[in-house]
Parts: sequence; C-alpha cells; structure tokens
Amino acid sequence: MKKLTLVLSIAAIMSGSAYANGMTDTDSSVELNKAVNVTKDLKYEGKVKIEGTIKANGLGMAVVENVQETSANMVENYYHDNDAKITGSSFEGASGNIGVNQAAGDFNAQSNSAALASIDAGFAFGSGDAEIFNTQMGGFNGVWNEASTNTSTIAGSSFMNATGNIGVNVAAGNNNIQANNMAASTYNGRLGEASVSNVQSTGHNGTMNIGVVQDSVEYATVNLALGASGTYVGTSELNTPYYPQIILEEGPDAGSHNVPPGTVVGHIDFDTENPTGSEVMTFDEAGDIALNGTVSGQLPFFVQTIVQKSNNTSLLGGSAFQNASGNIGVNLASGTGNLQSNNLALTSITGPSTVISAE
Repeated sequence: MKKLTLVLSIAAIMSGSAYANGMTDTDSSVELNKAVNVTKDLKYEGKVKIEGTIKANGLGMAVVENVQETSANMVENYYHDNDAKITGSSFEGASGNIGVNQAAGDFNAQSNSAALASIDAGFAFGSGDAEIFNTQMGGFNGVWNEASTNTSTIAGSSFMNATGNIGVNVAAGNNNIQANNMAASTYNGRLGEASVSNVQSTGHNGTMNIGVVQDSVEYATVNLALGASGTYVGTSELNTPYYPQIILEEGPDAGSHNVPPGTVVGHIDFDTENPTGSEVMTFDEAGDIALNGTVSGQLPFFVQTIVQKSNNTSLLGGSAFQNASGNIGVNLASGTGNLQSNNLALTSITGPSTVISAE
C-alpha cells in the first residue's frame, strides 16, 4: 500500500492582548489537535450498510486567534465630546480585504483579522480547515461622564458598492472592544471543517452619566405706587410728679436751692438738682402717622438650567453599504464597555464527490 504524505499549509493570524494599562506582558500561541468524527443518521427503505474511510493527503488551514482586553482603567470626562464618523463617499467602490478601525475616546480596542489558506490542486485528497478563536474581556473599569457626548456615525455613501471582505469598527466613548475576524480555506479535496470560538466577558465595571445643572440669578424690575393721606393724633402724659423750685435772685441766699418759706419769688428753675419729685420732666406719647410715595426696584429669583446632558448616539444612515457585497462585518458603538465581534469561518470544497463502497 502506498503511503501518502500529509502536507500541512497553515495561514495564521495572532492578535495579541491589548492591555490598556500597558503594564501586562503576554505571549500568544496556537496549538491545534484535530480529531474529526462524522456520524450521520439516515433512514432508508431496506437494509443498507455504509462504512468507509476518508483519506486526506493535504491540509489547508486558516487560523485566527484574537485576544482583546481592557481593564483596570479610570476615565473622567467633563464637558468632553467624543465623535467618530465615517461619512461622505469614504471607501465607496472599494474592493478586496477592507479593514477600518475608527475610535474616539479612551481605551478602545479594535481589530480586523483575516487568514486565508489554499491547497494546490495536485493534492486531490486534501482537507480544509478554517478556525477562529476570539476572546474579548473588559473588567474593573470606571467611567465618569459629566455633560459629555459620545457619537459614532457611518453615513453618506460610505462603503457603497464595496465588495470583498469588509470589516468596519467605529467606537465613541470608553473601554469599547470590537473585532472582525475571517478565516477561509479553499481547496480541491474531500473533507472540510470550519469552526468559531467566540468568548466575550465583561464585569465589575462602573459607569456614571450625569448632566450639568447651572444655577443663575435673574432680576425682575418692579414698580409699586403707594398713595396715603391722614392726620397725626396723639396724647402726651407726664410720667412722674415734678415740682419746680423758685430761686432767689437777691439777698444772701441768692441762687440757692434752699429757699426759706415766704421768700420773694425770683424765677422757676428746671434742672436736675430738684430735691423733690423727679429730677426731669418725661412724657409718653402715642399716635398714628400716614405716609405717601412711590416704590421701585428689582426682585431676585434663582433659575436652574440643564446646560448639557450626557448623551450616547450611534447612527448608521444615508446610503452607507448600499449594494455592498461579500463578507461585511460592521460594529458601531457609543458609550462605555461595549463588546462587539463579527466572525466568519469558511471552508470551500471544489473537488469531486467520492462514493464509498459497501463491504
């Protein structure tokens, strides 16, 4: 029996971990152990026994390993706008393997990966394999958005009539992870397999989105007219008895407060040296008074105004991707901590079918 040499053709892309803090060292490696078992449950009328072995003398393999991680990051946005746009006629009519990454903000991880493998037509009994391993992780991130706006847009005639493998990632904000992965294998053979392993993990993240309220003081001018008329009416009453003294103007006791009885009268003295009664005269007075006039001025009042809200907007509009064809993967994100992935593993067999003979 002639031994067949197994030919291995591998196209591999390994996208290493994207650690936003830049303090982690990682190594990426790919180890593949393939064991393929095919079992079919068929129902026939009659008795049919089918057994056989598919022999392969060539292998075409396309492998994509993509690991993305953003963690332990802290972002504070105050009156900050993140705006990522693809507009106009960008990439209109483009063809081939198109990978576009556009991000506005902080700690966004994006990737476009493609792996292709093909076996020479001389290996008539070849095998094709397309594998994708995609891992995305986001954790322990904190974002504080105060009056900040995140906007991601694909509009206009972007990518109109584009053809081929098209991967587009547009992100506005923080800690967003996006990936487009394609693995394709084409050959002339008997056995084909395509598989995708996609792992996305996010947790222990905190996001605070608040608007800004501004306090202001405004004044309103007012004019008040006041008219009044009337009279003043009041009473006066002596509080305590008061006895004025008559002081001699002549003689040896002139000017003295000790005036003997029967002395010639001089003048009445009102001062604080009166030995009887109160030293001074005091009165209580009560009454009503009426005024008239005009009053004008300003009244202050406080106003609270929302100056700006925190806003996240994603827009896919216009004629974007109109009439585009092929493998098209689009990730559009605005905000915080979004994980997005588009994966395609494709194996194409072009060889003739083989009939397995029963024993």
